[in-house]
Amino acid sequence: LTDEILLQNLSKYQRRHIMRSGKKSIKIKVFNGRVNSDQLKHWFHEFQNMHLISAGRMTRPQETWDCMYNAALNDEASLFCAFWEDTAISFLFCGEFSSMAFGWSQVNAAEFEKRYSPRHLLEWEAIKHYKCMGFKYYEVGERYYGPQLLHVPSDKEITISVFKERYGGFLLPKITWLGYFDQILLDSDLNASLD
Repeated sequence: LTDEILLQNLSKYQRRHIMRSGKKSIKIKVFNGRVNSDQLKHWFHEFQNMHLISAGRMTRPQETWDCMYNAALNDEASLFCAFWEDTAISFLFCGEFSSMAFGWSQVNAAEFEKRYSPRHLLEWEAIKHYKCMGFKYYEVGERYYGPQLLHVPSDKEITISVFKERYGGFLLPKITWLGYFDQILLDSDLNASLD
């Protein structure tokens, strides 16, 4: 889509926050194996540390962080960082495959979140970056509304999906297939999901 159509597809709320962040001199930089590769390790470490501070604990095994870093180093992902002056205030990690990009992990520095709303601009700049790189799609993720047969989304998942939906785009169905070779296990899983 053209830049004009992408901008029109943004919700009024999202567009307002993006413009405000831009006026507050928030700068976005990208780090991967091609761009700013000499700084990738440092900023990836800061990204991981900000996650630890934000959650108050380590939320996933170190091996997953190592895989993410290696993906960025090997041009299979990129780390986007929003800076206010010289301070990193928000990170977005995106996976890349073929002509598609996926927003996989994001964190804000709590002390800057309300004042600068960096996340809005960060995601928008990532979308524009991938468009300039010739990518065809930017996957914003699933849109959760409430409990489903096989998954009950957390409040956090619902909030994130509402936020990302405001970037526009189009909805596609997600089909999940489960195969069972044991009728007793099938009945047990269905009963647990329906309770």
